[in-house]
Amino acid sequence: MKVRSSVKKMRGRVFVICSKNKKHKQRQG
Repeated sequence: MKVRSSVKKMRGRVFVICSKNKKHKQRQG
C-alpha cells in the first residue's frame, strides 16, 4: 500500500487519508 508509506512520511496528509480509510484513523490513534 503506497498510502501507508506516504502517511508515515507526511503526517499532515494523515488526517486526509483517515477520512478515506477509517482503519488508518485507528492506527494513528
